Amino acid sequence: MTDSSFSTMDGDVRALHTSLLQRRFHIPLNEVERGYFGPGTRQAVMLFQRGSALPITGIADRRTAVALGVVVGVEVAATEPALDCCGGESPSSLQQASGAVNETCPWSGKPVHPAAVLIHQDRVVGFCSQSHRDKFARAIEHFTNQKDLPLESKTCPWSGKRVRPNAMINYDGQVVGFCSPTHRDQFQAAIDHFASPGMASIPASTGGADSMTVMEEVADSIYVPPLVDETVLAQFCQAVQSYADSQSLHDAAAGKLAELKLRLNNLRNLASLSRLALVGHPLSFARLEDEMHCLVVDFPCDKLEPDEECGECRADTSNERVFLSAAVDLFAGATFLWKDNVDRRDRTIIAIVRAIEDAIAFPVTYAAEAATFLGLDTVTLSPTHSAIVIGNATQRLIQCDKACIPRAPASVRRRLEGLACDWIQCNPVTAFFEAIRGPKIHRIVRWQAHLREEPTAALGIGDPLAVLVHKPREEDAKADLCGIALQDYGLMFTPRQPATDAIVVDECFEVSIPLGSRTGPVIVVPKAPDFTRVSQLLASYQQRYPDEINGSIFALARIDTWAFPMAYRHPCVTIAPLPATATATAFTASGPLAAGQTVSVGETISIQYQIEPPGVAGGASPAINAPGGSVTRTARPDVLLFRPSAPGNTTVELTWGSTTVAVPIMVTQ
Repeated sequence: MTDSSFSTMDGDVRALHTSLLQRRFHIPLNEVERGYFGPGTRQAVMLFQRGSALPITGIADRRTAVALGVVVGVEVAATEPALDCCGGESPSSLQQASGAVNETCPWSGKPVHPAAVLIHQDRVVGFCSQSHRDKFARAIEHFTNQKDLPLESKTCPWSGKRVRPNAMINYDGQVVGFCSPTHRDQFQAAIDHFASPGMASIPASTGGADSMTVMEEVADSIYVPPLVDETVLAQFCQAVQSYADSQSLHDAAAGKLAELKLRLNNLRNLASLSRLALVGHPLSFARLEDEMHCLVVDFPCDKLEPDEECGECRADTSNERVFLSAAVDLFAGATFLWKDNVDRRDRTIIAIVRAIEDAIAFPVTYAAEAATFLGLDTVTLSPTHSAIVIGNATQRLIQCDKACIPRAPASVRRRLEGLACDWIQCNPVTAFFEAIRGPKIHRIVRWQAHLREEPTAALGIGDPLAVLVHKPREEDAKADLCGIALQDYGLMFTPRQPATDAIVVDECFEVSIPLGSRTGPVIVVPKAPDFTRVSQLLASYQQRYPDEINGSIFALARIDTWAFPMAYRHPCVTIAPLPATATATAFTASGPLAAGQTVSVGETISIQYQIEPPGVAGGASPAINAPGGSVTRTARPDVLLFRPSAPGNTTVELTWGSTTVAVPIMVTQ
């Protein structure tokens, strides 16, 4: 086995699948049957790595294999410590170090783990986990490998994307870059922390001043485990189709089975859409709201009445046939959509429960009979019993009598409805919104406008705004908002972009729209919210519903990395998207300005620019830097007029955010 991957070793992949399945991680049936390391296996590996304090790479390297007990050629017990600093390999010089100069991790604020240290600039520095340590080490190694490359060829050490002009710093005698200011600031925070190890760091999960800018990247996986085990579903469909064929009902059964699969797949896709909305994918929020509304219309919102074992699950083999991670994703999405409308949130959650129970009822209820009918289990049930039951199930499925749809097994209902009841009572998403609650915004106006009118056209990155806050009312005292100090709060733009330059003037914030913002709500949030309750609830759900939480959005992206401003809906600011690239051409009265061609002082030069993709600027004009003359805007948004004021070589620069195009002009007397 190599340290890279299982993906080319069929035997190793099957051993990996076996170990992961024994630990109740879901892997798609087609990947298991083929012994294939696909996206489902990768997510299962990532979830295992997260729970074992291993670097979350999705690659089954040697350390992961040791923790799983599947190292080829070596028998490793399943109790092998997951946080072994070298995973059975010879420790490197970096891993032999101890006694870090810092006591806390620069990114989480947690105590340094003895197995998560390395030598940096002749000093031992430490992190809370091997994941954070390896992330920092990758950056250092990356900078060394790219030291001799020109700046335009360098890439971000963590994303592999091209570095951006606004995300560069000086490190170890060279200019290094990142793909975003977020990555740049995260690396700088670590360097500063090691330089001043006695300073207390702000945990990334507490939403302090630094955590408004230093946030981990959201996982890009939207893979959601199926609601019903794929083997169970396949066996039920095969049994029903086989019986229907014997009764000359092939087409009728095939159509109903296709509808059944479609219902299950639709719920799974809706859970994926919920994940996309939570992390801020464009348009997903509105689409999720529409789909959730349809669920409420289609399914009754009767009261949930779980028995006294609410949230608990008795020993029942039926629970091994159902995966409820999608339910958690859907509950989180509903809470995100209706954070201020508890009744609508609860009705949506109940509808989700009823939709899931309806979709899983047939294949899960008749799983044992289907296996026996197909000759796969000749011990549990008699063939005669199974044939009768499958026959009746086929008729009920074809007739589509809603009153005769079987109920899902009691243990599954208890767990699903118990989870829903617990969620309605208290959940980490609601607690998060309570923690970041701030003063409400009264109005957003143009900062430098004489009458401070509200903007009517799309704004651009960097445009100045004044955000006026409601005056506290007497009833706000109950909400701890009376007598607040605005200096303790900051602004957050959509999707999750903090405004680091906001200043408080009287009862408003004066701010420039930060790079990375897009059209959507703006909210006021505390700079140092208390996320204690959120952490407690997450830990509680993790303890009571480990399988559901480990396969959900909560295992892939922290709540404070979600696009939470979207949930506030208003007030909204319309922001013109920035172009990815731009070109510009200069023209004189005689035609295009050729290379080496000169113009006279005072001569009018027409500059026409084009942006890609076309129209993304939405009418927002570029910032102009023309030290050698004056620039006049025209009625056409893509044409400028430049008049040089002095002889010599000059340049007109047009800038949209981090995108800049320069037009060189040679001027003679």
